[in-house]
This record gives sequence, C-alpha cells and structure tokens, in this order.
Amino acid sequence: MTTAPEDSTIEAVWNLFLKNRICAIPITDNTHHLLGIVTKTDILKLFYPDYTAYTFETLVEDSKDIQHKEFQEIQKIGVSHIMHRHVIFTRSDTSIRRALARMIAQNVKQLPVLDADDTIVGMISRDEIFSFLYRLHVAIFTFKDRRNAYKLF
Repeated sequence: MTTAPEDSTIEAVWNLFLKNRICAIPITDNTHHLLGIVTKTDILKLFYPDYTAYTFETLVEDSKDIQHKEFQEIQKIGVSHIMHRHVIFTRSDTSIRRALARMIAQNVKQLPVLDADDTIVGMISRDEIFSFLYRLHVAIFTFKDRRNAYKLF
C-alpha cells in the first residue's frame, strides 16, 4: 500500500506516482490514519492553473526558461497544500456494489479503504471492480454449478 506522509513534497509524491504506476496517493500520519489524498490531476493543475487558455487553438507560448523555473518551484511545494482533506472512502467490510456506487455518485476513480480503526488498509479502483465483475460474470456463466460460482472469488 503506497502512502505518503503529510510533510512530503510534490517531487516526492510525483516519484511515487511514477514508481508505483498509480493515480492517487493517500496522505497519512505516522499511524496510517488518512489525512487527505492527492491525485495526478492535482499536480498537473499546478502547472496549468489557467488550463482553459490551452483548450482552444490559440497561440499560447511559454518560454522554456519560465517553464523550467516554475517546474523547480512546484516540486518544492508541500503536498499538504494541495491535498484534498475531505476524502471519500470506503470501509473494508463494505460491499463492492456500495463502493462502486459511491465512486459513481461522487465521480471518483478510486477510494481509500479504511478498517474499523480508521487505518488505511488499501485502495480500490473502478478498473479493479470492472475487472472483478467481468471475471465473476464469466465464472457464473461457465461454471456448471452456478449457485456456487461466486465462491471462486
């Protein structure tokens, strides 16, 4: 489970994204209690806060020197300045359907999973649920004893 402490820099979190090929990182205290979450999009928005200027076919040019300087400054920012403190999460004993419903209703792609002590124990994504439901569907319709097919998972 990849997490980052609240005093991490953008550069440190960026490296975690690249190393672990993930899209969101929970920010935790030293006892693994959830404090917030940061996504790749949160970091990308730092580079283009006025991204609407880039959405049209206009001539928006940035100096490479300005871009490099901004990049260096952004890397030094503490992750606590951009993390979302109101985190939508699920519990380890919550059904997949309820977790998926929460993702869809809140328009998020992944949820931190907390245990009864509010300690983070994992992350679940829409992609993982999609894959699981597909495998379950295939198993149910190819398994001879359909009533017990769900026990495969």
